[in-house]
Amino acid sequence: MDDNAIRHIGTGNTSRLAINSNGNIGFGASGIQTRLTIDSETTKFITLKRSENTKNAHIGYGIANNGGIYLGTDDSQYSLWVQQNGDVGIGTFNPDAKLAVDGTIHTKEVKVDLNGWSDFVFENNYDLRTLEEVEKHIEEKGHLPEIPSEVEVTKNGINLGEMDSKLLMKVEELTLYMIQMNKDMIELKAKNKKLEEKVQSLENE
Repeated sequence: MDDNAIRHIGTGNTSRLAINSNGNIGFGASGIQTRLTIDSETTKFITLKRSENTKNAHIGYGIANNGGIYLGTDDSQYSLWVQQNGDVGIGTFNPDAKLAVDGTIHTKEVKVDLNGWSDFVFENNYDLRTLEEVEKHIEEKGHLPEIPSEVEVTKNGINLGEMDSKLLMKVEELTLYMIQMNKDMIELKAKNKKLEEKVQSLENE
């Protein structure tokens, strides 16, 4: 029992319940250094119950390889999992990023920080592929250049910020193609007008 405990239930050095002189409470703990300390080798969670509810809410701790805590219910122990390294999992106890969600996310807004954007397409030294080159790539690969294939996306998923940048890149390239086609069309119209004027002149002779 902690020397500072003023009340405890249990025997030996470890109390089932102890309250020390600082008002700290311990369950199964030999030392109580915080307001509430729970120490157990067999019980992996704290259960919160309501008599009219058929399911229990659990607060768990230290049950995965990296330790951590979780919130869950009887049929979903890992509704929210926080690892010791700060990674958070929702619906999963094995998050592979700062936030991993196994399910659908419903939100009003998502902000993604990026180190660059795709406006380099409009720079004078940008090497824009010809449409013939794009056509050949599509025939050989089955997808646009710089855009991952269906196999890659299915296997690895996509990075939203990176994909938005690549899609904008394609929109900007398409804009350049349209600008060039518009110039070509204006030039053709001018040539056609000259031919019509020449034909009309020959007919009037």
